[in-house]
Amino acid sequence: MGMTMVEATLVEWLIPDGVDVVVGQPVMVVQTDKLDVDLEVEVEGTLRHAVPAGATVEAGAVVAWVLDQGEVVPPASERASNRPSSATVAPTDDVAVAVPVTPAASIKPGDPPRQAASPRARRLAREQAVEDGSRGPEMVAPPSVTFMAAVVADRLGLDLATIRGSGPGGQVTRRDVETAAAHAVRTAAISSGGAPLPDGEDTVIRPGPGDKVPRSGMRRVIGDRMHASLQDMAQLTLTMEVAADRMEDLRGQLRGLGAKVSFTDLVVKATALSLREHPGLNAVVRDDAIELLHEINVGVAVAVEGGLLVPVVRGADTLNLADLGLQLARLADACRSRKIAATDLDGATFTVSSLGMEGIDVFTPIVNPPNVAILGVGRIRDGVRWEAGRAVPSRTMALSLTVDHRAVDGVPAARFLAAVRDHLETPVHLLLD
Repeated sequence: MGMTMVEATLVEWLIPDGVDVVVGQPVMVVQTDKLDVDLEVEVEGTLRHAVPAGATVEAGAVVAWVLDQGEVVPPASERASNRPSSATVAPTDDVAVAVPVTPAASIKPGDPPRQAASPRARRLAREQAVEDGSRGPEMVAPPSVTFMAAVVADRLGLDLATIRGSGPGGQVTRRDVETAAAHAVRTAAISSGGAPLPDGEDTVIRPGPGDKVPRSGMRRVIGDRMHASLQDMAQLTLTMEVAADRMEDLRGQLRGLGAKVSFTDLVVKATALSLREHPGLNAVVRDDAIELLHEINVGVAVAVEGGLLVPVVRGADTLNLADLGLQLARLADACRSRKIAATDLDGATFTVSSLGMEGIDVFTPIVNPPNVAILGVGRIRDGVRWEAGRAVPSRTMALSLTVDHRAVDGVPAARFLAAVRDHLETPVHLLLD
């Protein structure tokens, strides 16, 4: 998941212990310092958990086995490397974890798959008897509950025994808990005479007053890196207005021909060409030297739930506008669906960040180390330009360039920003390069 990865947290088991899996089936959610990702199995067989959900393990550790028929889990003496690292999350009674692995040798052919049950689920089972019509009243454990499902249910005060699971074998997942909570909110709103929530807004549970949101994973990494960036660099921000009329005209003409080009596509292409012309901003600071880089790999900030990811368009200056647009769309979709590969997040030599879609005109982007510059893009808005002494309505956009003053002075930074502006104000040239 990346050469710099040293440990990861197994956030959630998607498949219970002892269940058969097939090639390509997602079985776990793993969190690194950059993203949460579903991991798929590459062979078919019986999945056996080696560590509980919530455990943080070192890179290279075994977290599960997929066993062929007749195979058994290796003896404990042969799997010392599977022990969780010192950063292992210590579960509490109200946080679900997988039950200890049952030796495969004790599972007999025809036995039902064993499911992980959280302490909370087991407590609910003790407190509530589930009626089984064929055998009379008895205690029946509720379905398996994933780690994150139990965490969210506990925070929202929901009874897991009342939630229908959609996972394998009726397993209750985080989405099941969020859906149940949304249904409760919607029902309460309607019963009190209020309007139901708009579609799409009732499936995401957001923190509310009184909640404590852990500064962990992606959130921690973003904060630490940005803080370190401001501490380690002498950052300077320059702002410049760009006439956007021709960009809008070009997009309209291309749309009429069946081609879809976004403003982000145009900005990234203009940025890549400008970096070719001004290589001093495509660099890193190493010890006492400024190293100018050969490749122009533009990272584009993408907002996702809980933070920000920066996928990288490699060789952006060598791609035509159509191919660059396809790459950006693929990377953005992969980020939002959490299917992005770690290799797609490494190697940016420059970063573009846009808040225009949020209605922001101008902002101060923070340089993403080890880059020496970042370009911020504001919204396109109505403006005025002067021609022959009279005001003419126009469309304008603000660009904000932040540079590391250790590597880039104000004048070279201004010339680079002017080059980006010139490319965007004559966007037809972006189709030709």
